[in-house]
Amino acid sequence: MGLVSSTVGGLFAGLPVNQLWQCASPGERSQPPGALEISYPFTETVPAAAVEGTIYAAVKTVIERTSGRMFQRWPGSGRAADKAPTS
Repeated sequence: MGLVSSTVGGLFAGLPVNQLWQCASPGERSQPPGALEISYPFTETVPAAAVEGTIYAAVKTVIERTSGRMFQRWPGSGRAADKAPTS
């Protein structure tokens, strides 16, 4: 479950970054720069990485919290198991 949610989180985090980059930098460069792309200036690469990291962290947090709560509600695990009567 964790691997799937991380993969989905990475995909969903990339979408707003790409859209934001297209609005902020119209023209030929439709994709945000990677760390090793020398065709972009340093003043574009670092802010793009900071925005991407911020969005990724927020999306990852939402997905992990949601999947954690779903796991807690799953019968036989999490808090549901803690509330089971003991004999």
